[in-house]
Amino acid sequence: MRRHLAPYANRYDYTRTYELVYLGYDDAQIKELRQALLSATVENRCKRTGLRAAWGDAPALERVFRMVDQQAALQEVLAILRACAAELSNRNVITLLENYFTEMAVIVRELGRVVSAGGRVFMVNDNVRYHGEEVPVDLILSDFAEQCGFRCAAIWMLQRGKGNSSQQMGRFGRREIRKCVYEWIKVDKRRYMTWSIPRKGGTDSRKSCFTTSCGCFHGKTKSHTRPE
Repeated sequence: MRRHLAPYANRYDYTRTYELVYLGYDDAQIKELRQALLSATVENRCKRTGLRAAWGDAPALERVFRMVDQQAALQEVLAILRACAAELSNRNVITLLENYFTEMAVIVRELGRVVSAGGRVFMVNDNVRYHGEEVPVDLILSDFAEQCGFRCAAIWMLQRGKGNSSQQMGRFGRREIRKCVYEWIKVDKRRYMTWSIPRKGGTDSRKSCFTTSCGCFHGKTKSHTRPE
């Protein structure tokens, strides 16, 4: 059994929050560390080139990238945010989401590689909202998991969700978003297409979480991806 607490895609900069300067980090080292961590801030740059360099010539890595680029709910949210980019408080939130889900997809892929059949992964994560648009992080990551050899057994929600920021509340009203724990079970790898990403020195085969995972919710929720 593996437990994973993922950084949220909420612009929360851990390198600033925990005052690493008191541990002897200078400004340049903090910036370098920020780029090395899983992307969760508007300051992170795309890591696809770096991932290709680290993993070498791995067609499976390109499949992971395509898994992200073809995820319908994610691409819907990104398209909406791009269309109103001029109205965003920081248009780099679009890049943040692209980076976050790309890197999380690689992590989920690696979990699919190392977890044995019957093994369980529990992940704690929250959905996020930008410009009034909810990002269904729980469904997107569970979709990735099901493409990587897991079955989404359940998505547990806290009784009370997370409120939106005061800035968004003033414009879009108060709407709670889901705070969740996901349970994924590794199935017999022969039932799924699995990939092995070697370390350096398609769409019609994937399973949509919107047909297999929405029924796993424990508690009262809605499975739509956009606010009504």
